[in-house]
Amino acid sequence: MSNTQDDESHREASTTNLPITITPHLIDDARTVFDPSRIRREMIWGDETIWQTFLETRNLGRFKGHTLIDFSPFHAIAPQHLKRTKKVSLSLVWVIERLRGVSLSQPIILKPGAFVFLQDTFHALRISNPRLPSMFGMIGGMAWAEPGYQIHYFTVIAQSNVYPPVDDPIIYSIIAIPTFYLDPDRLPVILSLPSIGQRQMRDTNLWARPLRLGEAEFDGTVMREEEAREKEGQLDGIIG
Repeated sequence: MSNTQDDESHREASTTNLPITITPHLIDDARTVFDPSRIRREMIWGDETIWQTFLETRNLGRFKGHTLIDFSPFHAIAPQHLKRTKKVSLSLVWVIERLRGVSLSQPIILKPGAFVFLQDTFHALRISNPRLPSMFGMIGGMAWAEPGYQIHYFTVIAQSNVYPPVDDPIIYSIIAIPTFYLDPDRLPVILSLPSIGQRQMRDTNLWARPLRLGEAEFDGTVMREEEAREKEGQLDGIIG
């Protein structure tokens, strides 16, 4: 799946919608449209039994009884790993990248009421201070829309920044959903200005995902910052 989105809607100053109540009907509708049990899944990072136990100990109240199979797994960028720029000011937004697996005979459409499991594995193999932000939660209503993304409210069921998981008691967050994972028949919306770091592709209406901390863009390709510096040095040497 491409990490670019096409948006031609009008943009204006940010307008935020109020949260909506997620009813059992919305939860059932979201699962009917995109059923997590029909995903051929990649291996998640870590032992599934450990994640299931972690989920069960925090999956209480109206969410009690849900298991790993009820959550659609996605690669994502955690809020603390978003590369900060003058235009990136949000501190709680998770950015969905792509499904961790293959959807079998159903389009990937995320709606309010959908359960998702997000993992950011970019820093999981670091020798010093390895991190594995992971979060189980439910998508809420749209807060606002931006080029390439809709920003939705997000109810956190369980969250950890390390593995084995240790509870990080954040209850509410927001989630940025790429437009290619939204209902193609949704009503058009007015777009706010970009705020999460998405990058417009040159001379197009396509938008690529935000950069992570430790990433840089060189000649249209995203790579680690040290690789970009090395290539810039090689280019300077050739020009010089």
